[in-house]
Amino acid sequence: MSCTVLEKALDGLVKNFHQYSRLDKDSDRLNKSEFLALIKESYPKFLEACNRNNPGSLDKMFSDNDKDHDGAVNFMEFAGMLGVLANDYHNQYHGNPRCPTWGSQSSSPFYR
Repeated sequence: MSCTVLEKALDGLVKNFHQYSRLDKDSDRLNKSEFLALIKESYPKFLEACNRNNPGSLDKMFSDNDKDHDGAVNFMEFAGMLGVLANDYHNQYHGNPRCPTWGSQSSSPFYR
């Protein structure tokens, strides 16, 4: 049986995470340099929008996603960030601003 479009997408996200997390010995977490490389290389359009592609925004993105403050982003923390990315693309799909300043998203570092 072949995979559905969404199953293929999820498989791609897992592979993308591990492509970068394997750059050092801890293969199931992204340290800061791995996280930043993944974001810069995999999501350039997200970074271009709303002036996110600057050191301050990128540092904040890493620290805000390191929920347990252990200096790395594990897969569950990464998955939470994907929700923010998906919402950004969803807003764009509907012709809405990519950087809303309303609702719960206004406190997100990704929209500043």
